[in-house]
Amino acid sequence: MADVWYVAYGSNLWSRRLACYLAGGTAPGSTRANRGARDPKPPKDHVAFDITGRVVFAQRSSTWVDDTAAGSGVAFVDVEARGVTPARAWRVTAEQFDDVFAQENGGTADGAARAHSGGWYGRVIRLDDIDGLGAYTFTCTDVSALEVNRPAPAYLVAIARGYAELHDWSASETARYLAPLAGVAETYTASELHHILDVHVTGTG
Repeated sequence: MADVWYVAYGSNLWSRRLACYLAGGTAPGSTRANRGARDPKPPKDHVAFDITGRVVFAQRSSTWVDDTAAGSGVAFVDVEARGVTPARAWRVTAEQFDDVFAQENGGTADGAARAHSGGWYGRVIRLDDIDGLGAYTFTCTDVSALEVNRPAPAYLVAIARGYAELHDWSASETARYLAPLAGVAETYTASELHHILDVHVTGTG
């Protein structure tokens, strides 16, 4: 089966989180066990990739525990907004992409992934090709209609671990990126954000 690039901008920036969508399992900080893809092999490659647009944290997900709310916000990229979102492109098979897409939309890896396009991440967006292969991400069909909401610390830590792998970003660098984003800016102070990432990503603080 042909390869594609799956471009991640949320918790799937982190290799250990993406592995749960491919091989199955529960990511650290998450409450949901993933069934995995029909093909559990890891990605063949990864590269840094910038998405034109801006991340918003929204909706109420029970997958990531937040002591202050019944459900916490998760990342959606608004490709109509001004800005640049640093992302990570994973080289996977088209079947693996479909299976990740299905699981992100509440379905399972069952060979009919696009039947689950009515979920939160129902809009597939084709981005610029990478090395001659199609690159795709997914987001909400209408990000502007989402309920902006505070992301759980565990979710932000997963994102930070992804940036540490990809760019070797420090806690301070990741905090600077996250701090102005909707859902974070209204609910975390700069010092709170830095402390969470410093303790859980770098082990200091």
